[in-house]
Amino acid sequence: MVMLLILSSYTSFNISMVFIFLLFSIFYTQIILDYRHLILSITLSILLILAGVVINYYLNFFTSLEESILGLAAGYISLWLINALYFLIRKKIGIGSGDFLLFSGCGAIFGVYALGPILLIGASISLLIYVLNKEKFAEQIPLGSGIASGAVIYYLIFVVIGLL
Repeated sequence: MVMLLILSSYTSFNISMVFIFLLFSIFYTQIILDYRHLILSITLSILLILAGVVINYYLNFFTSLEESILGLAAGYISLWLINALYFLIRKKIGIGSGDFLLFSGCGAIFGVYALGPILLIGASISLLIYVLNKEKFAEQIPLGSGIASGAVIYYLIFVVIGLL
């Protein structure tokens, strides 16, 4: 709420600010949940998916509806395929299903072309988290924290700076 008040003092208040605030709040919650407990909220990820499709359908907020739906499908399928390949090689699950949903939510919001940069930034952040906390994350790395952080950074770099 404080963030909305600060932003409204510099710009005119509109519904897009509320949407961005809610989006950042969901990403922040997912980051904390995954970092502390190695779980992601399925409800929040589905909310991201629905919000992304609806807001892009009615307003073309970040991208077109077609790119939003392609991003939703490509986000889920790409991580699922990586996990399936990992399972064939190592005989254990490598990526949790919460990560699939979170990444597909990012695709639904930002579109299919944003998935590459978000995953690159997110995987880099997850590896940095692992390097800094090897003893805490010896068995599992919080990929969801990286994906959510990557989505926020993607928004700040490519959307905000792209508008300037």
